[in-house]
Amino acid sequence: MKRFITFSILLFLCFNIFAEKIKISQDANMRSAPNKDSAIIKVLKAGTACEGELSKVNENWYEITIDDTVGYVHKSLVSKPFNFSSFSKEHPYLVGILFLIILIIIIRKGIKTRCPKCKRWFAEKKLKKEFLDSDGHYETKTRTDIRRNSRGEQIGTTERQEQVHMTTNYYKQHCKCKYCGYQYYYNTSSTFEG
Repeated sequence: MKRFITFSILLFLCFNIFAEKIKISQDANMRSAPNKDSAIIKVLKAGTACEGELSKVNENWYEITIDDTVGYVHKSLVSKPFNFSSFSKEHPYLVGILFLIILIIIIRKGIKTRCPKCKRWFAEKKLKKEFLDSDGHYETKTRTDIRRNSRGEQIGTTERQEQVHMTTNYYKQHCKCKYCGYQYYYNTSSTFEG
């Protein structure tokens, strides 16, 4: 649970606190207000890096900070690398869905690795994997063949059904709880062609 809380705090910080890094894409005038009629504070050279975000007054302008001086630059003169802060502001629903997916993955991992005795999450420490048995069987697989002409160019594809020999190995996974020391096992398997 501590890991989940720590992860949530870090995710929140990435999306909401860090200022957006931007770069001036061509020579630009830094102005005192977000409009073309305001006074020029400074002339910025192309490639100048600074912190900034879209102005709350006029979304066509960036409010930027250079050497503790706050000013405005038109957004057409700014290039910005990918930034979590700006992404979260522009796509709040996607960020919410992403956060929800990550939360579900963490909860599933926590439940899957919880101790059967003390019920604490993320408790499983794998000790050894013991081989139990092997089983062979056949499965029908769909294969796609590429058809080529005499020049080697692809002219189409053909799908066919094929009987493939599959092998399933069965294991006993021995585990120990990191918290209470309880030892337990569960059965697992892996299947592959061959």
